[in-house]
Amino acid sequence: MILKLIANTRSTSLKQRVNGLLNYIQNPENTRAKNLSNYIRQPFASQPAWNEDALLEKCVYASSRNFLDDDPEQQKIEMLQTASLNRRVEDPIVHLVASFKKFEVPTIQQIEEQIDILLRHLNAKALQVQYAMHLDTDNAHYHVVINKIHPFEKNQHQQHKCVNLGDGWILNALHRSAAEIEATQGWSSEPNPMFVYNRRTQTVESNPAYMKISDAEKLPAPILDRAYRHQQPSTLQQEIHFAKSYQQYVESSVQNILRRANSWQDWHQALAEKGLTFEKKRNGAIFQLKTFTEQITFKASLFCQKQATLPQLQHHWGPYQTAAEGIRPQAVPDQEVQSRVTSPSSKTKIHPFHLFQSQDYLVAELHNVYLTLKMQKDQITDLHKQAAAEIKQNHEDYQFFERDLQIKQQQQQSPNMALDQIEATLDDQHALQQKNDRSDRRTQYALSHQQLTAKLVKDGMGQLLFSSPKINSAQITSYADFISHLDREHPLVIAQQFLLDQRQSANFIHAPNPKCRQAQLIYDEQLKHEPIAVMNQYGIQMFSQYSIPRIQQCLKLLNADTSIEFSGESSFKQQAQIALQHRDHQIEDPNPQHELPRLEQISSSDLEVFFDQLYQHFQQHHNLQTAIFKANLLLSCCHVNSDRLERNLKEYSDEFFNFNLQAPDRNNLMLRLKSVLCTQPIAQNRQYFNAQDLDLVWQVALKLEYNLLKRKTAKIINKPKPQGGSKLVIEEIVLPERDPDFLNEVMQELSFQRRKSRLQQQFLEVSEISSTSNSFGACQRIDAEVKSLPHFPKDRYKIICQFEHQFYIDRELNQTAFIENTHQAYITVVSPLEVHVRDALFLAHARYGEVMISGNEQFKAQVEAIARQYQIPVIREEHLEQRQAQSEVPAQPSAAGVTGHDRQTNRPQQDSTPPLEPQQRPNPTSQKSAYGHDFDL
Repeated sequence: MILKLIANTRSTSLKQRVNGLLNYIQNPENTRAKNLSNYIRQPFASQPAWNEDALLEKCVYASSRNFLDDDPEQQKIEMLQTASLNRRVEDPIVHLVASFKKFEVPTIQQIEEQIDILLRHLNAKALQVQYAMHLDTDNAHYHVVINKIHPFEKNQHQQHKCVNLGDGWILNALHRSAAEIEATQGWSSEPNPMFVYNRRTQTVESNPAYMKISDAEKLPAPILDRAYRHQQPSTLQQEIHFAKSYQQYVESSVQNILRRANSWQDWHQALAEKGLTFEKKRNGAIFQLKTFTEQITFKASLFCQKQATLPQLQHHWGPYQTAAEGIRPQAVPDQEVQSRVTSPSSKTKIHPFHLFQSQDYLVAELHNVYLTLKMQKDQITDLHKQAAAEIKQNHEDYQFFERDLQIKQQQQQSPNMALDQIEATLDDQHALQQKNDRSDRRTQYALSHQQLTAKLVKDGMGQLLFSSPKINSAQITSYADFISHLDREHPLVIAQQFLLDQRQSANFIHAPNPKCRQAQLIYDEQLKHEPIAVMNQYGIQMFSQYSIPRIQQCLKLLNADTSIEFSGESSFKQQAQIALQHRDHQIEDPNPQHELPRLEQISSSDLEVFFDQLYQHFQQHHNLQTAIFKANLLLSCCHVNSDRLERNLKEYSDEFFNFNLQAPDRNNLMLRLKSVLCTQPIAQNRQYFNAQDLDLVWQVALKLEYNLLKRKTAKIINKPKPQGGSKLVIEEIVLPERDPDFLNEVMQELSFQRRKSRLQQQFLEVSEISSTSNSFGACQRIDAEVKSLPHFPKDRYKIICQFEHQFYIDRELNQTAFIENTHQAYITVVSPLEVHVRDALFLAHARYGEVMISGNEQFKAQVEAIARQYQIPVIREEHLEQRQAQSEVPAQPSAAGVTGHDRQTNRPQQDSTPPLEPQQRPNPTSQKSAYGHDFDL
């Protein structure tokens, strides 16, 4: 969430500002029309014809506080009159905007709670406030207009009091408000927050890990805006970034020299040995670094320690002295300087957002085309400005020189013509000439852009990219405008739109990589145009569509001896640890194209099952609205019609009271979802989900096919009480079991048919794990260190990660040998072959050290024989229980579990989902949804 203060840059009058702002937030113009019109007229095949008026609806909620009248028009007059009660305040109107992330839509109740928090931090509870929520941009946001003049309190001058918002620290008050709102309502916070919310004390505190921007990096807003519009750093930004790469060398050298220098000459001599000079510059001083290729200047007060500034050194050594003639700086190799540059420590928990530049997320093919267009546009603009300047100069020359000269010439030629008539004739001729010159200038400007547009469209890249030949290069004023004119279904455009949303991804592989001096994008090996990560010298930032094979693909780009640490989502860290364990072994992707079932013909009851399961999955890490939004977005990626999603959400909300979601909030949520579906293709929306999210969809589809989910529906009926009146009763109706052809209905492609049998086999194998007692577990807590696998034949097996398990499949026999569950620390042996039992034992020993055996007697004896041969410590499950009973430690074993619900207590507490279980399993651990479905996920 972002809270911004919008400055009054136009210096409008008080009346204009009040009327303009309140008109804008109450009845805004549909500024999104030009962005949505092209998309609305080309809807998806699975979507209906969009209602353009509904999608362009901007203001969806508006309210106010501390007004005498409820009519918005009367409130304008009232705010204007109140603001006029203190003439000393030039601009008493404050305009604020609160913006949310892509998949976040607040409810009306949440907005009211946010306004309470905001006004409390601003000390503005008694002030006049108007606010309205808009859904016209890529992010849901609301505007707040506050009148600082108090309605009835007066100051010492007997004028109405002007409240100092936030006690004069309005930006700090906004940061504090954002921290409390994010924590109390469950919104995701921005990187590097200035304040954090302490839930124990229920107060807002300063963030100890906050990174303050140095004075050298604070640039004027016009420069930053221009760089953002074109996604290209300005010259000043490039110079600062270049200087920062040498800053650490200068600082470390200066600190060491300060400890031993005792005079100005010692100071100059020691600096010269490090390639540095120190010179007085006006009232301060500068350092100059000399390398073999560069000569860089640093301002001492900005880049170095305060002890190295000129006043501090003069305080110790007297007036400034220049260096002696014999002291000259020695050029330092660039490699030596850059080797001193240290990467930020992972212990400081620096968000990856701050380790990359905005240009690191650009698709080079597109941005290069845009820069070429921008360069040619700038040339046309320069010629246009030059022609305008010439016309203006001609007018000034006429006024100050030529007019009098032409009048004299005309008098000589026509002595009988009156002077005023001559002046009027010449002025008319000049005005006509000026009008024609301006018209020619505009015509030439338009013709130049027409030629540039035709050149772009006819170009080989342009034919592939531009969605319509009816474009005008003059209207493309930013990189975002350029992208909006391209074919949204083109893979490069999809990649670029996705990358612009991924800058705040917190999934990061901390790994020093000094060879990667310039950031580079990493694309998937299977889907060549799909970016999965970006890498620089500090590590690799993974995007939202991560999977174990993709993480492993990124790990291969790092040196084998590099220290690695993971941060980000819990799911990402779990999958990253698995990828790190199998770093030397290729893990095959079971769904390399990231396919999803097509559910456009799904029944209503089955759609309820899918939605319920997905909602519960996303609710673990998101608040209510975001979980609903992402569940519906994932279903739309399965080609479910948006109207069906809306009807399903309404029935789910109204009939079963599962959500505390009122009709206006539900409508706003669906309106935001439809806007996303309108402007983004399915191929892009699918990239916001990781492999576990996609696996869950297939998991539900398989459960429905095998009738492992008791599909029930419910209806609310009123039954009369014996004493009279009525009683609300929810009556469950069990639907008949479906035919086992669900997967054939939802996916007809040949590519899926080829891998359907493997998907079903793995699902059944995981489902039947509890009935297979032959397994290995851990006798002690798993050590975080990844151990080598002695005697384990890596080439014999291919590994597939599916349904939160790792399947070791014998390549020659093409059958599953054993299945590993890293989260719950057990390995189930599926195959009876001795070679597979032996390899499973090797793997368990490498993972857990001492291995616990559970299963039938024949299996235990077989394992013990192999263990004696290779000197592997093993222990039977019953012997481990005896050992624990005899020990003095309380009976809470640290052993990680074995398979089956009867051994669940032997496993450490994990947040992961237990293995799937068949319908006939006794006493399954089930979870009942609001519809009465019994889910045993």
